Amino acid sequence: MLVLYNLRRLLRYIVHSNNFIIILALVEIKSSLTDPHGVLMDWNMAAADPCSWNLITCSPDNFVLSISCKPEFFRNSSCTKLLQNNYITGNIPPEIGKLMKLKTLDLSNNNFSGQLPSTLSHSKNFQYLKLNNNSLTGTIPTSVANMTQLILLDLSYSNLSGPVPTLHANTFNVMGNPQICSTGNEEECNETHPKPKSLIFSSSDRK
Repeated sequence: MLVLYNLRRLLRYIVHSNNFIIILALVEIKSSLTDPHGVLMDWNMAAADPCSWNLITCSPDNFVLSISCKPEFFRNSSCTKLLQNNYITGNIPPEIGKLMKLKTLDLSNNNFSGQLPSTLSHSKNFQYLKLNNNSLTGTIPTSVANMTQLILLDLSYSNLSGPVPTLHANTFNVMGNPQICSTGNEEECNETHPKPKSLIFSSSDRK
């Protein structure tokens, strides 16, 4: 009985520890952004359960799986409007890489700027990553090649440049980035003038 009691205490501790780590990561993400519409208002240390926060979907064991509209609200236009076109500004926070179980991230149609953080690849469970229609700059980090579970990667309509690295996504969109180069070789890209203005790939195109 004592062993069972201690095991239950240990499991509760693990769950609370996971929640605390997740809460810290999400609060760090929020603190680095400007959120004029208060979309992330309930992301705070006082709310002990991040799975109840706006735009967060969790697994049964309380790991954050998605930062986007919850599946049951996908057809709700107000949810779509809440998620998109809400003028969130700032760099994409590297702390997103701390959400190890994250599968879906939709930050499209905002005002994110700066470079794509290489820490995105720390979340190896990513399946859907939508960062389109922002003001992102710099190159696509080669570390995205480590994201082997990707189904969709949308980086369209920003200011990204340089070569497109090898990706595992079934579909990835980089159109609307005038300085993107279709080849994965940086030297070849630097010698190519003019560079293509729009590119859409599927995984079969890159084989």
